[in-house]
Amino acid sequence: MSYKDLKELCIAIENKTDVREVCNYLGLRRGSGDGSYFCPFHEDKSPSFVAKRSYQTWNCLSGCGTGNLYHLVQKIKNISYLESVKEVALLAGINFDVESLDKIKAIQKVLTPLKEEQINYITDIRNWDKETIINLNLKLI
Repeated sequence: MSYKDLKELCIAIENKTDVREVCNYLGLRRGSGDGSYFCPFHEDKSPSFVAKRSYQTWNCLSGCGTGNLYHLVQKIKNISYLESVKEVALLAGINFDVESLDKIKAIQKVLTPLKEEQINYITDIRNWDKETIINLNLKLI
């Protein structure tokens, strides 16, 4: 199937899978609570990693980071964001043509990186740490 943009593709993926399935696929060790896991980014004596199905996000309560299911795959496998979208799409059973991915990559190349003042705004107002913003490679149209 062809998708007009990355957002449309991601919505289709998220309708067919959830962040917990991605955690299981990645082999994260489950905790006893609902959506609770042992963090793959540091040694845990008790689960500090939470996957929230309702928001399709994850968060390490010990400060290792936060993000969506694509950021999780990206961070664990050390791959690009688009490669992580493709991997999660395959996990969800969504096939899309490579031409769509090429169009998405072309669009991403023309986006401009965030300026320092925009990063500072996000860190101050949204309470994100600067490293997370840089790792997410956020960009503007």
